[in-house]
Amino acid sequence: MIRPTQIILLILLLFPCHAFSSQSPSDYQIPSSYQPVGSGARAIGMGGAFIGIADDATAASWNPGGLVQLEKSEVSIVGAFLRRKEDFSFERSDFFSASQSINFDSLNYFSLAYCFSFLQRNMVVSLNYQNLYDFNREWHFPIPFISETPGLNVDMNVDFVSQGKLSALGLAYSVELHPKFSFGITFNYWEDDFYQNAWETTTVSKTIAKTASMTDATVIESRYRYRMDNGFNTNIGFLWNITPSLSLGGVYKARFTADLSQKSSTQTIHTTLFHDNPAMNSDTTSLKIDEQHNELKLPMSYGMGLAWKITSLLTVSMDIYRTEWDEFVIKTQQGEFSPLFSLPSDDTFTIPSSIPTIKPTHQVRIGTEYLTVNKKYQLIVPFRAGFFYDPVPGKGAPDKAWGFSLGSGFSKSPYNFDIAFQYRQGNNLGEDFTIGDINSFDINESILYTSFIYHF
Repeated sequence: MIRPTQIILLILLLFPCHAFSSQSPSDYQIPSSYQPVGSGARAIGMGGAFIGIADDATAASWNPGGLVQLEKSEVSIVGAFLRRKEDFSFERSDFFSASQSINFDSLNYFSLAYCFSFLQRNMVVSLNYQNLYDFNREWHFPIPFISETPGLNVDMNVDFVSQGKLSALGLAYSVELHPKFSFGITFNYWEDDFYQNAWETTTVSKTIAKTASMTDATVIESRYRYRMDNGFNTNIGFLWNITPSLSLGGVYKARFTADLSQKSSTQTIHTTLFHDNPAMNSDTTSLKIDEQHNELKLPMSYGMGLAWKITSLLTVSMDIYRTEWDEFVIKTQQGEFSPLFSLPSDDTFTIPSSIPTIKPTHQVRIGTEYLTVNKKYQLIVPFRAGFFYDPVPGKGAPDKAWGFSLGSGFSKSPYNFDIAFQYRQGNNLGEDFTIGDINSFDINESILYTSFIYHF
């Protein structure tokens, strides 16, 4: 009776385990906006409506055309702390609802900007580091399994962890072509020599089945590491001061292709323990290693911003920004596909016959800044607020996500300190994505930014 029991257990175990884990461990949705916008606590405090303002060193990422507005050379550093919570719903009704959360901090931006004049033109050059894409996620799911076999108990768990980021080194140049018009360009280099431009995903699925006579356990651990290198693109921007109180800015961020290496390993450990006959215990291990060299194509994006300086102390601004997500493509040995919906897990992966229809996303951002001035102490304290619509790309229409931000700080020559809080929320995201049994999820994301600037 032992051998038939073992066969039945293996059929019961391997089928549900394979059904869940046959999906690529690296299949993922987009839980946070991947739109390549800028950074900095001041800009974020205004809801990210900064294209038409762009008057500090973070202009290299928002709109390099405004960088020439700097009156003094400066060094700046920006840190960020994120807390993200996701509430999942599942296609299977016997799955209980699950909430997942993750916290992490990072260096968001660093720059060194130098102001000078040449040929009677004001100019600024800056060296920048910017963290643009976040791949930090963490999921832990118990998988319900109802056994129809008397005396059989099955426990299943799947843990998914993703860590890493994509960053760029930038060299920006801005020139004042006319007292009312300036132009700028940022050359972004995406490489893996000075810092890790990579992300890694690890999926561990555990299945344990028990009867009175035996215990059968299967552990599958899959690791995928992606490293991007040799990518190059430009940000081109302008700033037009239409009147002393009204300015218009525009920015274009070019599409580009980078090398993307993929290394994967899948280890399977299967253990069977016979309680009444230990001599028949078995323990087998298998390991599969694969390496591929692919190409990652990142999309172009562009936007316009309008800023109105109502008084010398009060400014309001609005940005509209568009990203062409149908250009976000991975080119592999099997073909081209959109990484928004799936990634190849092994050589049995079947590339879809065509990339799904992915419409562009349009961000709308509105912000304001009010300055209070203490002349006695030569201190400026700003108050900032902003609202934004920041959709998530999906098949067909994008998924809706909204948010707001608040910010403040102080400025006392030669120092500036800014702090901003941003909250972003979306419901029923990813309904058209494919990721195991996950149907959709809600997201609540909070980010705290701090910036320090020293003028010299």
